[in-house]
This record gives sequence, C-alpha cells and structure tokens, in this order.
Amino acid sequence: MYKKINHTLMIILCFLVMNCDPETIQESPEPTQTPEPQPGIGNITIHENCVRLALGLGSSIVLETFQVDKKAEDTIFLIEGTISGYGGYSGSMTQGWKYGDGDEVIAQSVMYDENDTSKIVTTTAVIRDHTETGLQIMSFRYFTANGVTSARPFNVYNPNNLDNPQLDQTCSRYIIWEIRL
Repeated sequence: MYKKINHTLMIILCFLVMNCDPETIQESPEPTQTPEPQPGIGNITIHENCVRLALGLGSSIVLETFQVDKKAEDTIFLIEGTISGYGGYSGSMTQGWKYGDGDEVIAQSVMYDENDTSKIVTTTAVIRDHTETGLQIMSFRYFTANGVTSARPFNVYNPNNLDNPQLDQTCSRYIIWEIRL
C-alpha cells in the first residue's frame, strides 16, 4: 500500500514541481538487506603427521607448523588433537598453539608417566580475537614455563617399530575447526 502511495506522490511532485512526464518515472527498488552471518562451521583443517621424530632436550620443542586458511574475521578456532609419543620423560610441560602473528594460546600440560611405553596425549585449545584472514602458519609446541632445558614431553614423537617391535608407524592428528558463534 505504501509503495503505491509513494509512487503516486512521486508522479504528482514530478508533474507539479519539475514539469516532467509522469510516464517516465520508475520506482526505486526496495533496498536489499545484508543477511546476518549465521553461526556454524566456516572451515575445517585436518593435519596429520606420521613421521617419527626423536626429540632432543630443550625448554621449547616445536612439534608442528602447518598452514591454516582463516575464512572470516569474526570466527574462532577450536583445536582438538591426539599426539602420539613414546617413552617416559618430563611432566608439567605446557602446550602452546599460535596462529600467524597472534598471541600464543596455552593448552593442557603433560602428565608425567614413568612407563617407557607408547602414549597418546590430547590437546584442546581455543584461539579468539584473531581477525586477520587468509593462509597463515599454525604452530604447536611444548615448553617449560621455567626455562629448564633438560625437558621433553616424551622421547619420540610418532613412534614406530624402532621404538617397540609391537608398534606400526603411529600418527599425530589435529583438527582445527573455524567456528562462528
């Protein structure tokens, strides 16, 4: 109804004020509304590493660096993973996740296990407030808060039958969910 009144008023104004031909007047289209971004998963990155690596000692040990493509400015990353290790060594080492040039996010620490066996360690972290989009490097490391250099979370990352004849090649897997809340 308002649309017809609007159109009629435009014709009258045109005819009276501007002395134009009412037949040439066209209605302006209704403005389109931009849809609100919907909550949900924007992107998923799955990273798998099946390469055996004997760990040296150090106060900081980088286990993974890989690229992640962030699709939207207003999303967060939820990181979940399982880390395959072998051998008992240091407990109380912190897990750190970093995306691009953002701040490092602290995940769980490692519990000490003196058994010289295969281990699965989990990781979960959330990276918020990182608005830069595109391909950037995601890095994952273990470190000691007090800088002790004689530490490592286990002796071998992704062990295989060199570590124990019962093992096949093991893998560590990480899933990075890009989520809009």
